Amino acid sequence: MVYELTHQNQRFLLFPRHRILHAVVEGSIRNVTVISEDMMYTLLNRYEWVLK
Repeated sequence: MVYELTHQNQRFLLFPRHRILHAVVEGSIRNVTVISEDMMYTLLNRYEWVLK
């Protein structure tokens, strides 16, 4: 399960199972970050993510 978000012309991919957030820059994945469970739910609730 992957969630995708486009925010301020930047794409993000969120993998909730592993709490991994990817920033996609110019078609390639950059800035791989493992986030806390609280932060993950905050991001999911704050922005309009699309389930892929």
